Amino acid sequence: MRMARILLIASTQTAYGVQHYLMQQFAIDLREMGHQPRIVEVYGGKSAEEILKKFDNSLDLVLSFNNILLELKDIRTQAKVIELLNLPYCGYLLDHPGYHVERLRGHHPTLRVACVDKSHVSYAQDEFDLNAFYLPHGACRVNSEETPFRQREKKIVFVGTYSDPSERLAVFKTLKVGTQNLVSDIIHHAEANPLIPLVDVIQSALK
Repeated sequence: MRMARILLIASTQTAYGVQHYLMQQFAIDLREMGHQPRIVEVYGGKSAEEILKKFDNSLDLVLSFNNILLELKDIRTQAKVIELLNLPYCGYLLDHPGYHVERLRGHHPTLRVACVDKSHVSYAQDEFDLNAFYLPHGACRVNSEETPFRQREKKIVFVGTYSDPSERLAVFKTLKVGTQNLVSDIIHHAEANPLIPLVDVIQSALK
């Protein structure tokens, strides 16, 4: 396998820093495979400038998480950074493509998209005409002395996207009756079919 020079780009402005940790793990694994990864973390106006400094003709691939690169512009010229990189480009979508409509519409011709769910691939292909493929979301490594899951006394509770149900209900009650009925149908369908992505459930209800 030929060694590749890969530029990894992620945002620091995400809940619980998931992109930061995932990118660090990607870099470790790529080095172990014999590749040469470089890292850029997006944190503000100088991000595009930093990316361009790390870019040179020796790079073989640019990979950004959730396609963040498509939003970055050169501070001085306002040109999109992706248009300045004459390289193969891959966006790794950590969410359903439906959450990133603005980034995926009118996408760059060299873009390939990796999806964490197989059902996302066909959606990306049908809705955005993307060159998409399946790449499952691996877990970060843990120390060998980590307690096995079945032996842990406390269950894991994921609260990263928690919101107060009463606040959601208050918003629901302000909707028109027709919209309330539609939302209710979507909820019942989603609860009855937990393996179907929510975006697909909504699409089915709107047809």
